[in-house]
Amino acid sequence: MRRELIGKVGVDSGKLIITDPVRINQNLVDEVQESMYQSGFNNKSFDQLHYNTGHPGLAVIFSSGLGDGVYNVYATFEDIPDWGERITKVEIELIQED
Repeated sequence: MRRELIGKVGVDSGKLIITDPVRINQNLVDEVQESMYQSGFNNKSFDQLHYNTGHPGLAVIFSSGLGDGVYNVYATFEDIPDWGERITKVEIELIQED
C-alpha cells in the first residue's frame, strides 16, 4: 500500500463537490446552486444530492476546510488480486495536520 499526492484542487466558493464527470451538466449546476443557496447549505457542512428519480448518488457537496484556498489530494494505492494496483481511497487534505 502506498499514499501519493495526485494533485491539488482550488476552491473559490468555500465548497467542494464529488460527482461522476458524466454528470457535469446544467442540471447538476442547478442542483448545486439550489443546495448552496436555497436549501440553507451555508448552515450545514455537507449535502447529499439526489438523482431526479430521488435516490442518492448524484453528488456530495461539502464545506472545504477553512474556506477558499488550494487543497492537496492524495490517493492510496493497493494491489488487488487479478486487477493489479488500483486506487482504494482518495483523501482531500482540508486542514493540514501539524
